[in-house]
Amino acid sequence: MMPSDAAEKFLQGDLVEMPRPDCLRHLHASRVGRVAYNTDEGPVVVPVNARVHGNEVFLRTRPDSQLGRALRGGTASYQVDGFDDHLQTGWSVLLQGEASWVEEADLPAYVSERPVPWAGGDRSVYVRIRATNVTGRTLLP
Repeated sequence: MMPSDAAEKFLQGDLVEMPRPDCLRHLHASRVGRVAYNTDEGPVVVPVNARVHGNEVFLRTRPDSQLGRALRGGTASYQVDGFDDHLQTGWSVLLQGEASWVEEADLPAYVSERPVPWAGGDRSVYVRIRATNVTGRTLLP
């Protein structure tokens, strides 16, 4: 059964652009997000543990993984979001930028600002995505 126009309108919220300071606050507070990159077979999106420092995202991966190879250079995106299914509200932030492998010396000075992967194994490659664009949206009730 399809909802009536009145019921559907009642359930819809307002989608508004998020100010940049709010985008950065959400990015800095999140420890898990998704990285998107392109392959010859098409776009790929994978969950990662990451840390944001300033306008840069840092993560660790395996040198022989598809993710590691893809993020050695080129463009990538990092997204974080949150939602309340019951209230039908939420937010989403997208950071787009240039990805590259970096040395440990290029990481933030404080250990608490460095990425710590949840998955085990040899995750010896540090990746940085430098933001060229940061946008966000909020769905209000």
